[in-house]
Amino acid sequence: MARRDTSGSQRINSIIGPDTVLEGNFKTKDTTRVEGTIRGDVTSEGTLILSDKGKIYGNITAKNVIVGGAVEGNITVEDKIEITAMGSIKGDITTRSLIIDENAVFQGNCLMNSDVLMGAN
Repeated sequence: MARRDTSGSQRINSIIGPDTVLEGNFKTKDTTRVEGTIRGDVTSEGTLILSDKGKIYGNITAKNVIVGGAVEGNITVEDKIEITAMGSIKGDITTRSLIIDENAVFQGNCLMNSDVLMGAN
């Protein structure tokens, strides 16, 4: 059964728990919340929510991403990425829309252009 996140705006279909360490690539079709650690690339056809204690060491490809924890890797987002005040990204971002809260950490480059994501030159 799907759960709602704390904002009530997204149905969460998968949760990686706080004591879970996933080694290897991870793919999901639905909204997923990561409270533990993933060491590998993550692909999501939905929204990926990284909690403040969550960590991802690998590249992320998703429709939308909310980063509240730590990411070390490049991120490619179809629509929107949000880095919350507790979030930290060390890597490059490609997206259509970017929101960075005050006190968030972003070390890398950002390419924001809808044409790039659609494959146009």
